[in-house]
Order: sequence, then C-alpha cells, then structure tokens
Amino acid sequence: MPRIVNVFAVHALRGRGIARALLQAVMQKREALDEREFNLGATPEGRAMYRSLGLEDYPAEMRRRVRL
Repeated sequence: MPRIVNVFAVHALRGRGIARALLQAVMQKREALDEREFNLGATPEGRAMYRSLGLEDYPAEMRRRVRL
C-alpha cells in the first residue's frame, strides 16, 4: 500500500495549489497501477486539504480507499 510522507510547501508558496497538484498526480499514477489505498501522515494544518482530496481520518494518519 502506498504511503505518502512529508508533503511540505514553503510558507510563502502555500495556497497556490502546488501540494494539491503533486498529491493528485501521485494518486492518479498509483490508481493507474491498480493501487486503491493510500496512507498519508497528516499534520493538523494539512487535514482539510487531504479531506478535500478524498482522504479520511484514520488512526495516526489519513487514508484514501478507491471504491470500484
């Protein structure tokens, strides 16, 4: 199962969609390889963005599971 670790954006560049675009690209590539679950260690500051990408709270991290 893929695990995404340490997605950071320099404070001056936050809010421009850079981290979102990177995460979406990684998730699309992995889904194309038939990976259907992703785990991600999340800081409190990043949780809202991760939720908007379909990840859910999961003990100690967040998870996204693609349902077929």
